[in-house]
Amino acid sequence: MASLSKEISSLGCKRAVIITDKGLVDAGMVDVVRKAMGDFYAGVFDGVEPDTGYDIIDLGAALCADVKADCLVSLGGGSSIDTAKGVSVTLMNGGRAIDNISVFRLSGPQMPHIAIPTTHGTGSEVTNVAVVLNRELKKKFFIVEQGIAPNVAILDALLTTSLPKGLTAGTGMDALTHAIECVVSRVPNPICIALALEAVRLISEYLPKTVENGEDVDARHHMLVAAALGGWATFASAGLAHGMAHTVGSLCHVHHGTACGIALPHVMRFNRDFCLREMVRVAEALGVDIRGLPDVEAAEAAADAVTELMKRIGHPTRLSEVNVPQDAFEQLVMGTMTDGANYGNPRPVTDPSAVVAMIQAAF
Repeated sequence: MASLSKEISSLGCKRAVIITDKGLVDAGMVDVVRKAMGDFYAGVFDGVEPDTGYDIIDLGAALCADVKADCLVSLGGGSSIDTAKGVSVTLMNGGRAIDNISVFRLSGPQMPHIAIPTTHGTGSEVTNVAVVLNRELKKKFFIVEQGIAPNVAILDALLTTSLPKGLTAGTGMDALTHAIECVVSRVPNPICIALALEAVRLISEYLPKTVENGEDVDARHHMLVAAALGGWATFASAGLAHGMAHTVGSLCHVHHGTACGIALPHVMRFNRDFCLREMVRVAEALGVDIRGLPDVEAAEAAADAVTELMKRIGHPTRLSEVNVPQDAFEQLVMGTMTDGANYGNPRPVTDPSAVVAMIQAAF
């Protein structure tokens, strides 16, 4: 954190705005960051909410324009970081946030952005993707642009030690979902696979430790590293677990990482026969003893290991546990099947009966 003012200066900036939520203001974390910014501090936008929307991005962009900001410092989880990405694009390209939902449309750099994650889940601090909720349609959309990846990410484990157990578990499962989906992606990349497998190993070892003892700074540090590795790995694309989680979050306001965790073992079984070799590697990274097991059994063991990990850390394993109503079932199926994250899924998401069976199993 001590390097923050130096990083702002290195980017050639003079007026930086913090993008965050009111909870981190009340917790005193914004004061810590503001002091580290010194004379570069130009204001704070604390209107971020879970699952950021167009309206929130527009309010943040208006504040930044008023104070003539030339740098953004996002502080928080994925919603704060993605809000800053949306603010950057909106300020640099004009119009409203909804006008700037784009995929590889922009050229050149966007407004400089320093990301300081206070959770270890989304990996958004290293990615070129922002997820934005359209509240009217109850569906999430994406900004995917090379220029929106933060210029700097500061991983400070001390900022994560107050994260409650539920969010520690949920954000950790988000990171694990990124990693596993990238290993089995239908558009694989060997570098992404290497990063993802290391993320799986780290999460398997350190997530239980962070849930058991939130003050374990070493475990928190390793989880921050794992989340960043998982974020980098997403250049190989996410998959159906994210498609399902986006839908559950949009319709039922379930925390994104928690929804990812619930979906993950069911999606692993859904995909199993389309990525057997990759699932075997996931099983090994999870610490499963697969000696002598046929590939199909090793792949099943990988899904079972994810479920056992969630039980060990007290994470929900069923949609009913997070109050997802059965009468939302039809919308869940439709939203899951049409989500953009399915692009990288190894099994085509085209058979409604198979998706119905998977979501039924998750209840």
